[in-house]
Amino acid sequence: MNDPLQLLTKKITKLPTIPATAHQIMNLADDESASLGKLESIIQQDPAIAARIVSFSNSALFGHTSSCTTVVCAIQRIGVNNVRNIALGISLMTLFDDGGQEHASGYQKLYHHSLVVGMLSKHIAEGSGLKRTEEYFLSGMLHDLGFLLLNRYFPGMYRKATDESAGGECLLETEKAIIGSTHAEVGAWLADKWNLPEAIWEAILHHHTPSCAKMHAKLSAVVHLADYFALRKVPASGEKSRGYPLDPASLEVLSLPLEGVGKMEEEIDRNFFSRGIFLS
Repeated sequence: MNDPLQLLTKKITKLPTIPATAHQIMNLADDESASLGKLESIIQQDPAIAARIVSFSNSALFGHTSSCTTVVCAIQRIGVNNVRNIALGISLMTLFDDGGQEHASGYQKLYHHSLVVGMLSKHIAEGSGLKRTEEYFLSGMLHDLGFLLLNRYFPGMYRKATDESAGGECLLETEKAIIGSTHAEVGAWLADKWNLPEAIWEAILHHHTPSCAKMHAKLSAVVHLADYFALRKVPASGEKSRGYPLDPASLEVLSLPLEGVGKMEEEIDRNFFSRGIFLS
């Protein structure tokens, strides 16, 4: 841990701990048939998560015309692994929603942006022929964990850094100057504290710089691309795409030519944003 990050995190006197719901979800066996009943039981214990899962399953993203009204219907519709990762992501992210007005606007923007990046990560991974796309969804959803922590515990520094980056300054450099560490470093620190899988930790740390990823380069590259596309339509805060340079390494590791970026963005706009799936 670098010294500025250590000094920053020492100021957090009461860090949220992973809730029992999240622990139970992480401990589920990776077996759809065996886990359906167990997952339903876990989610039903948390009415807020249950309601969001049901709402998520009714999204136009899944192309169903009939409505789900129960958790078991949602699980059957979009699959155990999808629901498990959505529920886990929501459970961890809502730890930073304290219901207070001071952080509410920032939290809601971050939450919406993170859901979009999660779904785009899964979509890009599927289009690239990658396996275990549920892991891509969860990594995309948690990529801005550092932003959530900063918004909650250091709102003044968070707003100053994002406001300056909205003017065209490099976000990571602005964060280094104002906070001492980047939101990616802060998020990776929290992922480590929570003992999240190494793949998710690395994707959080390198979602702006996938060329630095060592063990899970494809995962980091996909989340980077998803974040790059999402920021053009659904900003996390004051952050703009012009302050978010595309790392060419993300294209190389996915064997995607440079001209393929424009085509991918057009396809995402046509199939997602123009249909209003992510903009509500």
